[in-house]
Amino acid sequence: NRIYPSAHLAYLFNTYSSFKFAYSTRVNRPELKMLDSYQFSSLVDTVGNPDLKPEFVDAFEVGYILIQDKYKIDLNLYHHNIKNLIQWYNDIDIVRYNNSGKGNLNGIDIMLKVSPLTFLDLTFSGNYYKSKIKNSTENYLNDNTSGGTIRGISMFKMPHGGNLEISGTYQPPKKITTGTIFPDGKITMDMAYQISLYDERLKLTCKIINILDSDTYKQNIIQTEDDGNIYSIDSYRKYNNQTFYITIQYKFGNITM
Repeated sequence: NRIYPSAHLAYLFNTYSSFKFAYSTRVNRPELKMLDSYQFSSLVDTVGNPDLKPEFVDAFEVGYILIQDKYKIDLNLYHHNIKNLIQWYNDIDIVRYNNSGKGNLNGIDIMLKVSPLTFLDLTFSGNYYKSKIKNSTENYLNDNTSGGTIRGISMFKMPHGGNLEISGTYQPPKKITTGTIFPDGKITMDMAYQISLYDERLKLTCKIINILDSDTYKQNIIQTEDDGNIYSIDSYRKYNNQTFYITIQYKFGNITM
């Protein structure tokens, strides 16, 4: 049995802007793959830990929101204190999980939505975080980590009907305690078009994902063994190919509430 208190305060400067403060305690329970004592893969073997304890988080957040006719800004700063930190140990071909140490996490979230024209909406969002891990049972896991994501979405209202959406995401190099993920950064792009016909009974959606064929995972790990030898491990995975979807939805009858 455990109590998870939370508190949320908000102050309205006027109709268009507000400030908020929040505190909450959270629990992050381990995923199934972290608990499974053994999983086999053609690339990496995962050795889970059925005795893993959940992480407990004290989360603090302050934010500011400004809403105008043609734009909206949502800015949030957060700080997390994490206990029973779940960390993974990456050997050359084995991943292991264990509760080890505690961490402090600081970050910023920002969202900007702009409507410069009647037929165009632009949305930009970004996140950056930096954390410090300490008291780990493995010295090489006591270090700083950092990373982030930048995403942009443009929505066009087409003159002959329908909406065209183009979205892109950039992930800069992500620093972990043992190396770097996306050492060269990563850019992905998707596009979708949707139109409603026959008094909105028929809805047609066309979507292309991974236009740049760049949805990959790259990782570089530097590992020092007990004997003093240093190993550099480079890994690469490709998630999705360029894919095209067509969805057709038709509504029969009328529903009134």
